[in-house]
Amino acid sequence: MNSSFKNDLKQLEFLSKQISDLISNNNFEKILDLDLERKNIINKIKHLNSSSYKNKINEIININKLSIKSAELKMRHLVSNHSKFSKRFKFYSLSN
Repeated sequence: MNSSFKNDLKQLEFLSKQISDLISNNNFEKILDLDLERKNIINKIKHLNSSSYKNKINEIININKLSIKSAELKMRHLVSNHSKFSKRFKFYSLSN
């Protein structure tokens, strides 16, 4: 493997960890930017002809898809909880 490819893989790993940390901390603001950067690196690597590169990229893509699904579920859960809280708060505000 050449050093550029290794650096790209390290950057992908770093971005994936950052995205995961942001999800864990309920900080969704920067995820789209990081995901776009990640996709750009993946597209760059996809044009390489080695099957070992492609296998590694497919593995990373699958891991990131799972992370994205997890983030989407967490966001839906947070929105649902916020909606319930807002309704309760409104009800209790009207009661007083």
